[in-house]
Amino acid sequence: MLVEPTKNEKNTGQERKKPTLENRADYGGLSYSANSQASEAIAPQQAGAKPVRTSNRGCPPSSLTETALMQKLVEGTTEFSGDKFFPGWARSVASVLGTRYVLLSELVGARQDRLKVLAFCADGQIQSNCKLDLTLAPWKIAVQEGICLQSSGIQQRFPKNKDLAALGAESYLGIAMRDRKGKTLGAIYVLDDKPLCLEEQAILSLRFLAARASAELERLRSDKALEESESRLQMVLNGANLARWDWDLDAETIVWSYEAKLILGLPAGSDTAEDYWQVIHPEELTGVKEAIASTVKDRGVLKIEHRILLPDGCTRWIAVRGNVTWDATTESLRLTGTFMDVTDRKQTEAALTESEAKLKAIFNSSVQSIVLIDRDYKIQAFNKLARETAPSIWGKELEEGNSIHDYINQAILEKFDLDFQGALQGRDIHFQKKIESQAGEKWFEFRYHPVFDDGDEVIGVCFSALDINDRHLAVDALAKSEERFRSLVQNSSDLITILEPNGTIFYQSPSAERILGYNPAELVGQNAFDYIHPEDRERVMETLALALLDAQRTVEIEFRFGRAEAESEGETRWVYLEAVGSNRLEDASIRGLVVNSRDVTERKQQEERLRLLERAIAASSDGIVITDATKDNVLVYVNPSYEEITGYSAAECIGRNSRFLLGKDRNQSELEELRAAIKEGRDCTVELRNYRKDGTLFWNELHVSPVYNERGELTNFIGVQSDISHRKAAEEQLTHQAYHDSLTGLANRGLFMERLRLGAAKIRYQQDGLLAILFIDLDRFKVVNDSLGHTVGDMLLIVISLRLQACMRSGDTLARLGGDHYVVLLENIKDPSEAIEIADKIHNNLKEPFALHGNELHVTASIGIALSSSDYLRPADLLRDADLAMYRAKEMGRARSVVFDKAMRDRAVALLQLENDLRRAIEEVVGDWEHSPGAIVKLKSQPSSAKSSSLKPSSAKSSSAKASSAKSSSSALWLAYQPIFSLATGSLVGFEALVRWNHPTRGPISPAEFIPIAEESGLIVPLGNWILQEACRQLRQWQLFLVVYRGKASMGQDFASQEPLTMSVNLSGKQFLQPDLLEEIDLALEETGLDPSSLKLEITESVLIENTESAMEKLFSVRERGVSLSLDDFGTGYSSFSYLHQFPCNTLKIDRSFINRIGTESKNTKIVQAIVTLAHTLDMDVIAEGVETAEQLAELKAIGCDNAQGYFFAKPLNSSDARALIAKVYQSQANNDLLNKIFRE
Repeated sequence: MLVEPTKNEKNTGQERKKPTLENRADYGGLSYSANSQASEAIAPQQAGAKPVRTSNRGCPPSSLTETALMQKLVEGTTEFSGDKFFPGWARSVASVLGTRYVLLSELVGARQDRLKVLAFCADGQIQSNCKLDLTLAPWKIAVQEGICLQSSGIQQRFPKNKDLAALGAESYLGIAMRDRKGKTLGAIYVLDDKPLCLEEQAILSLRFLAARASAELERLRSDKALEESESRLQMVLNGANLARWDWDLDAETIVWSYEAKLILGLPAGSDTAEDYWQVIHPEELTGVKEAIASTVKDRGVLKIEHRILLPDGCTRWIAVRGNVTWDATTESLRLTGTFMDVTDRKQTEAALTESEAKLKAIFNSSVQSIVLIDRDYKIQAFNKLARETAPSIWGKELEEGNSIHDYINQAILEKFDLDFQGALQGRDIHFQKKIESQAGEKWFEFRYHPVFDDGDEVIGVCFSALDINDRHLAVDALAKSEERFRSLVQNSSDLITILEPNGTIFYQSPSAERILGYNPAELVGQNAFDYIHPEDRERVMETLALALLDAQRTVEIEFRFGRAEAESEGETRWVYLEAVGSNRLEDASIRGLVVNSRDVTERKQQEERLRLLERAIAASSDGIVITDATKDNVLVYVNPSYEEITGYSAAECIGRNSRFLLGKDRNQSELEELRAAIKEGRDCTVELRNYRKDGTLFWNELHVSPVYNERGELTNFIGVQSDISHRKAAEEQLTHQAYHDSLTGLANRGLFMERLRLGAAKIRYQQDGLLAILFIDLDRFKVVNDSLGHTVGDMLLIVISLRLQACMRSGDTLARLGGDHYVVLLENIKDPSEAIEIADKIHNNLKEPFALHGNELHVTASIGIALSSSDYLRPADLLRDADLAMYRAKEMGRARSVVFDKAMRDRAVALLQLENDLRRAIEEVVGDWEHSPGAIVKLKSQPSSAKSSSLKPSSAKSSSAKASSAKSSSSALWLAYQPIFSLATGSLVGFEALVRWNHPTRGPISPAEFIPIAEESGLIVPLGNWILQEACRQLRQWQLFLVVYRGKASMGQDFASQEPLTMSVNLSGKQFLQPDLLEEIDLALEETGLDPSSLKLEITESVLIENTESAMEKLFSVRERGVSLSLDDFGTGYSSFSYLHQFPCNTLKIDRSFINRIGTESKNTKIVQAIVTLAHTLDMDVIAEGVETAEQLAELKAIGCDNAQGYFFAKPLNSSDARALIAKVYQSQANNDLLNKIFRE
């Protein structure tokens, strides 16, 4: 920071107190006068050590001699060095000289044109953050002129320098610091707020101090430069990958650097010459030893390159450099130096040598004389033919480095320079010319072709000359003889065209018809340029114009010419022609421009195909390589995709066998197939694990195809590789997904069945041990899903899977088949007790409750166990039997294990057979029906609807009645009808339709046996629909019968008071839940013509309670149709009174279990009475079923039961007996009450 006056000094305007002159003299300091004028210079102090005195008035003499002053300065500045030198030195100088400010600066920057503060002392303190602007005067004057002195008035002299005012400076002295060569290094400045008195003494002192500071600054700069040099040297060595070594030739020990041991592959502790000899290639060892011995003997420089053999068998090249020195300290002779791995350079040199040899062979085999010339006209190279023909053409032999002007005839030099300059501008120039040579006149075709560098800059010209003398002689000979010419033209396979100067075709050879599709006569008189492709036309005209300008000139050009036939409608088919044009206007026999053209369309198309092929290979996303089959299949070409896939550049791959991609993974099975295919020279495709340059694995699908030359020799292999890593990962994922459950991660059915198959095969082979399957089903798991949701259900399945896994032994297989079904495969068990023990363990593990989402869940399982035996022909049968055992466990009350026995299978087979028989029986009565929920069932043969039926006497049965009777007698399924009587009137009020099944072999099957099967299999839906339709049809027939009967038998009797009969039909739970139930009811009523009020549907209360909301809506829809509803088996199910009053039911039907105990147990009678009372309270009537005794009937009448049915009245009847009962009932009512008669009888 800038030094300014103190606050006191600013406020009071007082000057700070300076030491007196006498006090300064005591310190050998500078003298300052009290006035503002500059002091006079002091004469130099002579020898004799007299005191230095000032001539100014008012300045007391100094008592210190120059010698003493120098001594003081030396003593005050010698104690500092290094980084502390300049701060300490500045403070010491300020103290010795007694000056207020001391400043040291250094020239810095690339051009040494900026000053940097080294140290600044103000009032005896070093200022660490000095912000003086050293670009201003007077600071820079001292640097530029060597010294700058201002005894007083420094601020007035340099008013622009604000720093002087801030410092309060009055006097100033600056001395430049210079090194030993006189180069300015910086400057020293002293300033004070008083005028300077002893100027000469001050200059002398400051010059002494400047010399001292310069020496230190120069020393510091030298040290820094040395450090930077050493650092750069170390960086160069590291960057160049140089290894260092120090060989004590007397002790035969070698000290290697880390890099050296790394390159040589030396282990730790390798420090002898013998260690070095061991790694040298055996073929190189003698030569290396001789070179080292010669170097030591001559005390010269060692420069050798040799091969080394690494421990892994690899051969590398190293370049060794060393010097022989004498170590005076150890009095030993040493060989020190460096070496580096130059294997890549050696390989590159070998490749370049081979490449150069190939290029040179091509160069020398050319039929043209070729000379390469640089921009300065210097000959850089020439081929063999040029060297051989040069003496005959130019009269002297070609030599590299000579100017081409030394060979060109002066007559054509100007033309040569013009063409040469054109080529240097990037143009390809060629022409034909006749030249004079020692062998006489000859025609040559000359070409100037520009040579470009990698930056597309022209660096020279390829000058070539082709001897076309023979061709010209032939053309000339042809031109001299028109007959011979025409004979040749007519039979030529090329196109021969003679053009007039304006392009009109004067003559066209016959080959035009073959090549162009035109009759030659069609083209004569036409302008040839009209047939040339628009993109080529101008170029062709310009080229032929050149031939017209020079009678001796021949031109060559390629262009497209339109064929006669179009390639497609509206599109011209173009033929590529390669033509040579010659000016023959002066030839009287021709008088035109002769153009000799050749069809090169096929060649052009092939070139285009090759170009596209190269482009396709380069652009292919697959890696494509070509190997040399004659050289260990080393790579000779890789496309960009190969580089991208592998991470290796083409330069890193070319010349290497691609086996390096295998890394250390060389025991892959498919490698044998690849090696065999390469050995046999055939195609093959393999999938290999390869490794990129960064070491990462990728899967490579490699297709290899051999390439044979025209002699049938195998020359190359083409490899196409695809990175199929993503596909492999997807396959692994798909394989895992295919064999594992997505929710729990356990094995799925597919994997379980595979392991079961393998386990069964193993048991058959070893005939030792057993297999066991545990089929696990969670009890009441559906309740969890329905109440807590599927998310909690899924979580529960996952946690249960973990508990089940904890019960498994090593080698056991636990799988989830779906839903809440798990299976366990136990292998190598000795007896069933082991399987039972694991099942018990599972039960115990599941006893602990599960806490999920704040819910405590208790889960049990039913487990079926099946053990292998010789009876099992298929492994899947074992799983089937475990499943059967599991269901047996559920039937026995759940939460238990059951071991399969043969009786279970027999029972399952019997049930399956019974189900199949029932299905056929239903199909027999129903006909074709859809095996899906919601299918509307139609009868196989429908009777005539009631609306169209005619009424007939009872003595002659209707056709419908006959059909019904026939069906009942012939069908396996038929309906029985149990009559229902009114207990109040004794009249017949209706029937309940009950299905019966006559099995073709077993006879009658109880409904208690086949109805559950129908419920479980879903057959109950078509069966129930058939019952509904058949019952409605039958009741409608009876109603029609009664109409006829009443008409015939009334004989004055009044039947108007008789209520119409009703038909009660049971609806199963599944049937009630069908979405098309209402449509089925409507269909049955519509097709039979039955009045809805005659139909009563019986539904169990459990169906209603479990589906209250949807059931309520459906019940009201039924009631809206006029159909009655009856709550069946009341009292045996839920009997939820909270819901009962909501249901739109007409009737409660008391279950037979209550009726059976009436009269024997008084409480049952009270229960029945309560039900009757409840029903009447809810405006419902009551039917008691299962009435079998008169006592039961009496009790029911006494408690007010409305209707009853049972064996006491009649057993279920077939349709014929039921009709007879109807007739009997109505006949009895004409005379007396049937019920009274029944009571009497």
